[in-house]
Amino acid sequence: MMPMRMLRRHWSPKIVLANSFVAAAAGLAAIRVATYLGWSNDMASAFAGTVGYMGAMAVEFVILCMKEHYLRRAKGDLGDIE
Repeated sequence: MMPMRMLRRHWSPKIVLANSFVAAAAGLAAIRVATYLGWSNDMASAFAGTVGYMGAMAVEFVILCMKEHYLRRAKGDLGDIE
């Protein structure tokens, strides 16, 4: 789980916009897969919601980690990873 401090420091409306696009794209792809597999509408929508949410959270985590890395690099505080 990402620290709340990192989320508070780097949150922006652009992250929300990126998350919504990723969730929509992943959800549409999941619906296509579920329809191809012949699942019922309820199962397909649950699958699409889960996949969309997981995709959006993964994108948010990557964006926040990148912002934290570049912030620390600018301050010269990368620790042992260099």
